[in-house]
Amino acid sequence: MKSRVLFFVFCWCTLGFTQSITSTTNKKNIKIGEEIQVILRTKVHASDFVVFPIVDSIGKFEVIENYPVDTLKSNLETVLVKKYGLTQFNAGTFTLPGIEVLFNKKKITTSKQVIQVKDIAVDTTKQKMFDIKADAVIKPEIEQIQIEEITTQQIVLALIGIFILSFIAYVITKKIQLKVEAKQQAYKPPFEKFEQEMKQMEGLEKNSKAFYSKLTEAVKRYFEVTLEIPALESTSNELLLWVSNKISEQKIQLTSTTLLHLERVFQNADLAKFAKIQLEEKMLLADQKSCINVVEEFHQLLPASNEEKRVKKAQEIEEKRKMKQVNIRQLIVVTTFVLATLASVFCLGYQNIKDYFHQQWEGKDAYYYQKREWVTSEYGYPPIQLETPEILARIKSDWKSPEIKNFASFQWQTLSDPLSIAVRTIAFKDSVPFVLNDVVNRELGELMQQNAKGIKMDMKKFKNSKGVEGDQVIGTYTFNDEKGSQNHKFCTLILHDDKSQHIITMSYKASDKEAVSWVDRICNSVEWIALEEDE
Repeated sequence: MKSRVLFFVFCWCTLGFTQSITSTTNKKNIKIGEEIQVILRTKVHASDFVVFPIVDSIGKFEVIENYPVDTLKSNLETVLVKKYGLTQFNAGTFTLPGIEVLFNKKKITTSKQVIQVKDIAVDTTKQKMFDIKADAVIKPEIEQIQIEEITTQQIVLALIGIFILSFIAYVITKKIQLKVEAKQQAYKPPFEKFEQEMKQMEGLEKNSKAFYSKLTEAVKRYFEVTLEIPALESTSNELLLWVSNKISEQKIQLTSTTLLHLERVFQNADLAKFAKIQLEEKMLLADQKSCINVVEEFHQLLPASNEEKRVKKAQEIEEKRKMKQVNIRQLIVVTTFVLATLASVFCLGYQNIKDYFHQQWEGKDAYYYQKREWVTSEYGYPPIQLETPEILARIKSDWKSPEIKNFASFQWQTLSDPLSIAVRTIAFKDSVPFVLNDVVNRELGELMQQNAKGIKMDMKKFKNSKGVEGDQVIGTYTFNDEKGSQNHKFCTLILHDDKSQHIITMSYKASDKEAVSWVDRICNSVEWIALEEDE
């Protein structure tokens, strides 16, 4: 059962990724001489390679316009649209045959269409005749999308900007945290804090209510920390009861006289705060002295372990606070780094950055050139046209023979490079018998002269989408350089007629996975250029 489910899933995925090209027409019925457009659409990925044929006729229809390929992009997919403008000057019902399109390594033929061509009845007696107007000159605006390469300088500047922004975020966060930390009071033992509050009471003796409020609050705060009781929320009687109970529990030998002094202070405090009685300054100072003595006596009797626990707890709280600050700083720095990186990727372009690092690691391989605009040019005599990543440079040659009328050699890079292209054209004065083995041996000799070792090859017939026919030699060789032995592959096209030979050799690293599509693109672009006969 499980194998069946996997089989159906595989079939579904295979159907989902099937390469398809739809063919439609803007009209099914036309008049003689009227244009009808055949529209081809296909969905592609970034790595797909599609070649639409350039033809002069499709079936019995004449091609009057080969429109450029349009690229329609959305967030989810990319669609290529190719249009052909056709016409027919005879009336009748015609079948428009399918068009063969090269999709990666596969040839796909579109569906057939039935077109009705109607005759036009012309009666010059029933309509006015006018002079023929001049043709309007229309300059089509063709938008070409070119990939702008980014440089190492741009990458370095982007990285510097990312790290600077991250550092600024760290400095600002650290500065804010230091300001907040400066406002927070560090931990102080309760006895030291009580002594500090007693010193701050100077000048309050003239106001009994304010004096006792400050005094009793300091005492309550001390006992709340040391005895761990809710002293600040307790009344005077509740506080005294809490203190008495805790002293008994912890077996602190505090004298009853000390507790009576503390009770008297809180009684006077209640009179000053609630009865609003203004007590003498001498009594206020005496009560303050009594509170200081009570706290000092209690502090001396308090076990040292209690204070150590409080200090340890305060240290733990401080460490947690500092760790939290560190985590906040790290989070802000990482967030800034990520946002700055995303902004840099958006500005420079994800594909550009990907291509840059691919170029740095792999060099300028087939993938690099497949993403860029190619050049179509003519080479040799009789001329042959092909599309290449760069213009081939003419190479001087001393090869001369009485039977050769014209010889030309062109090259882009060499056999030791990751990619190379070489084109040689030979025009003979008279017809010369073509012997394939002689030509192949001559080309293998050229490879060996360029230090190619261990050559292995295979031969087959060649025909591309433009009808160019010939022989194809496919093989491998090794090349030794400072990096060691490098494995390469090559493909040689041998095109000929009675009076000429054209040899096109393409080589690439065996490890280059995109090179096969790269070679196919060049091979399918090869086209003969017709020469005008001199009168």
